[in-house]
Amino acid sequence: ILDTGFYKDHPDFKKRNIVGRSFVPGERWDLDPNGHGTHCTGVAAGDISLVDGLKYGIAKDANIAIGKVLANNGIGSTTWILDAIGYCIEKKFKIISMSLGSPVKVGQEPSELFEHVENRALKSNTLIIAAAGNESKRPSTPKPVNSPANASSIMAVGVLTKTLTVAKFSN
Repeated sequence: ILDTGFYKDHPDFKKRNIVGRSFVPGERWDLDPNGHGTHCTGVAAGDISLVDGLKYGIAKDANIAIGKVLANNGIGSTTWILDAIGYCIEKKFKIISMSLGSPVKVGQEPSELFEHVENRALKSNTLIIAAAGNESKRPSTPKPVNSPANASSIMAVGVLTKTLTVAKFSN
């Protein structure tokens, strides 16, 4: 999970073996003052909340590796993200999840840098998943899928409502 890091002392994850690395100079991966990376980890690999006993998360038995690519303020650089993706490919991680992105204009071509690294990931049997974005105002103004999720070699993920329609804000 490439995001703002992870709060390693989160009580729901105390018994999990979580590894990580920061690609943000001067910031630790195992602290997450922003909270977004910890939230995304819970959605991806959470199990049972110790607070209310409810189940959450998609893959409770998944191995978890965290890459801090966004600073504590939620801002990152393309270099940090590309370096982290390269590291994940080198380590032979099977899935890279990134709930991050930058808005693009209608018709704007995907980044060649991301296309290159994402094709390299697929050749290494690694699937990259990224957020489509949350800038839309449906039905009047749907926005294009953010970068890097707009690359043809990446799986873009949007948001559905409880009735399985596209959420008003989802790109």
